[in-house]
Amino acid sequence: MNSLVLQRPYLSLFILALAVRVLNLAAISYSESGVLVEDDYFWTFGKQWAIALGFLPGEITSSAYVERVPLYPVFVALMDHIGLGSPWAVAFFNCVFDAMTCVLVAKIAAELDRSVALLAGLLSALWPNLIIHSAMVLGDTVFVLFLLLTLLGALKFTKHPDIKSACIFGILLGLTILIRPVAQFLVFPMLIVMGVVVWRYHASALKLVLIPAIFLFAISSTTAVVFVHNFIHFDRLALGSQAGAHLAFWVVPSVKEAEDGTERSATVARLQEDFKTRSATHTDRENMSNVFVRNDILTEIALRELSDASPLAIAKAWSKGIVLNLFTPAVLLDNRMRDAASASFIDSRASSFAEKVWNYVSGNGALYFTIFVLGAAGSVVTSLLVVVGILAASRSHTWPLILGLLLICYFLLVNGPVGSPKYRLPFEPVLIILTAFGIRDIYRRYTRSN
Repeated sequence: MNSLVLQRPYLSLFILALAVRVLNLAAISYSESGVLVEDDYFWTFGKQWAIALGFLPGEITSSAYVERVPLYPVFVALMDHIGLGSPWAVAFFNCVFDAMTCVLVAKIAAELDRSVALLAGLLSALWPNLIIHSAMVLGDTVFVLFLLLTLLGALKFTKHPDIKSACIFGILLGLTILIRPVAQFLVFPMLIVMGVVVWRYHASALKLVLIPAIFLFAISSTTAVVFVHNFIHFDRLALGSQAGAHLAFWVVPSVKEAEDGTERSATVARLQEDFKTRSATHTDRENMSNVFVRNDILTEIALRELSDASPLAIAKAWSKGIVLNLFTPAVLLDNRMRDAASASFIDSRASSFAEKVWNYVSGNGALYFTIFVLGAAGSVVTSLLVVVGILAASRSHTWPLILGLLLICYFLLVNGPVGSPKYRLPFEPVLIILTAFGIRDIYRRYTRSN
């Protein structure tokens, strides 16, 4: 075993991470809680995407499948087609993907500082948020894997800024976008970073133009299948039709609650009625079967509501979302904890955000409260280690640290007032690596003082 660890550290890390995740999956099975399925969409509309893209035979029976991008739903549909489509089987594959993520965390850490690579890998193998989400049927685990592949591609490009690495970098980012469209907004900042890297290597004017162009072409080629499909069938050059519903039924209710205390359910009901009224009188009502037309209406309603809201309310809602994303204990999303909860955080009433958190936690019983306190304590300790890690990394890894912190800020701002440990997943690897830096720095200080 020791020789395996020494000779094949990444393979050993993969085996450890997978073993931890499979044991967790087995424990869920033993508890009879069941695998948490984010949405039946992966089976119902995943098959529709697979048919639309020519992977499976059949006829398309609904246009709702274009609500989301196809990569993960098609994967689930193909697994189902070969008899591996049960939630337990899909969750097992997510465990495999997440174990691969742990290896990538170690590899990225090694690119920065080999002294923290093993520690970062071990932390990721035992990191609660990664373990808990790997046992669920949702695309975020795969999204994190491909995001890390993209970041690793970016690191490789900074060392070898040539056409080949730019092409690989672009394809990886394109695939990441096809899992969650939120990654599409990373194209422009990464293009700027790419231009700076090429310029710093004193490349010719031709390469300064050609390499970023290859990068954009690789992204466009990878994502073109969805853009072309949606343009042909729905007359929209868009990746999906989910933005309007997200803004109207998640972002706006959070802002209204922050502004005047309006309950989320009341705001959702009002906006649904507004949507019905506008749909009935819309100038393009003959094409209401087009999901993108419905998305346009919802987007218009949501943007109107947000434009009427005060900047202070928007800032307050975003601040609450940031706090929830950063500090909510991941264990609360475990299906066993969900089964133990009787109260709802989103729909709970309170005069303040702190009171709302207290009412939710204390209203779910002593066991739930105890686990929450332990999880919150873990979040505080991790946050302190991250701060130490930031200070340690700033001494010798300034630019990677800045890029990592910008990535955290990006996802916090994009997710906005919608708070959950799930939305922390994309930047969790950055937190893990910074935690590793923090632990190493504390250990070094301790050994020097003794």
